[in-house]
Amino acid sequence: MSTTVTTPTELEIRVERIVDAPRTHVYFVWTDPQLSVIVIAHHQAVMAHADWIIDLGPGAGHDGGWIAFEGTPADLVAARSTLTGEHTT
Repeated sequence: MSTTVTTPTELEIRVERIVDAPRTHVYFVWTDPQLSVIVIAHHQAVMAHADWIIDLGPGAGHDGGWIAFEGTPADLVAARSTLTGEHTT
């Protein structure tokens, strides 16, 4: 998320506003105020607000675990090279 946040609570509130529900489809939120914010989610609105996406795949479970895509949300939609990209508008 490209907006600066100062606390983990503030980040969670901003994510809740994006998805319009408390932590819907947000599996884990980690913050380090001097480095990065990592949000693991499949919610399209959360992904659309990301600066960078790393999509693991190509499938789930034993079929996953590889970096299938890395780039901006716009690049993910344009590439349509992963299941996430195919289903993201």
